[in-house]
Amino acid sequence: MANIDKITASENFYNGYKELSDIKKKTFSTLCNKLLKDNFIYGGIESDKTDYYSILNYRDLIESYFSMIDYNLLHDDNNKVFFIETSEDRNRIRLRKVDTILLLVLRLLYYTGQKQVTLSSNTSDVYVKTSDLIENINNTNIFSNDSYKTELMNSLKLLRRYKIVSFDFKQFTDDSIIAIYPTILQVVKSDNINGLNDRLNSYLTEKGGAIDEVNED
Repeated sequence: MANIDKITASENFYNGYKELSDIKKKTFSTLCNKLLKDNFIYGGIESDKTDYYSILNYRDLIESYFSMIDYNLLHDDNNKVFFIETSEDRNRIRLRKVDTILLLVLRLLYYTGQKQVTLSSNTSDVYVKTSDLIENINNTNIFSNDSYKTELMNSLKLLRRYKIVSFDFKQFTDDSIIAIYPTILQVVKSDNINGLNDRLNSYLTEKGGAIDEVNED
């Protein structure tokens, strides 16, 4: 659905919502609240599968609702992802540098991993070892020491909270596995590996050298 003005959206919402049964109204409310809470609904994971297909059924009504509060409902059909994006500059998450650098490195690893996923695979997820992740972060030379590792778990937990990655370990080991979800494509929008490397390199040049601390904005 193309972007619509709020008056049209409110009319569409009213006309559609009043036709819903009480059970369907509850389902609609649950879906909208989950989108507001999680931002991403990814049909590739078991906990979201039912909700993903439910959104397909309620799509027009959900689009109208979010249009009234300055959000757009977007759909990545190839990777089975629904997500919302604000049309106003608000309700954005502020990331630390370590969070941003982790995202960029994960996006590079996702880019590389996608090339190795077979056409017969039924998932868009890419799996990496934590040892490979840390090696790639170290190879950027952005951090002057290993102090960032103490915050890395918190950064990963933040990304897990928003369904960018998934993991079930509590401490790093060389064989710990992280699943990178295709939702990362919507967070770091670049299909050009050189562009991703340029963005990483900018953290070396913006202050003339490596970062000593990880708690900068």
